[in-house]
Amino acid sequence: MNNQIKDLCFKDNESAFEYACKYCTTDIAERQGLLALVITDQEPDGEGNALYAVKVSSDDGGFIVPAIFMAAQADLGTLEKGDLVIWVPSQYSDEMAKTLGDPRKGWMGYLAAKAEPKLTQSDGWGIQVRYI
Repeated sequence: MNNQIKDLCFKDNESAFEYACKYCTTDIAERQGLLALVITDQEPDGEGNALYAVKVSSDDGGFIVPAIFMAAQADLGTLEKGDLVIWVPSQYSDEMAKTLGDPRKGWMGYLAAKAEPKLTQSDGWGIQVRYI
């Protein structure tokens, strides 16, 4: 009998996000990427940079924070509402957390990659495009 865990391929980004909320690590740690969904459409500037709102995976179904998108090359494409991304928390603000009433929302972060709705035992979430 083979007890090895198989790769998981999800039917869509939302299903992958829901799985991450229920079964994956959702603890926030500086510079530790978490799966997130883009929830706003945003037109990047001429250099490919933009500020998106993302819903970050958490055991309560997700929380919304702004995320900086810094494309090293503007031709890497833009993100669209519903895209699956890797959000990396990079700086914490006690003031912002207090103002927004949620300690998780004190984190500011950036988008490191566009992810695929595929989770492998060896590599984690599939990466479609790496930005940083």
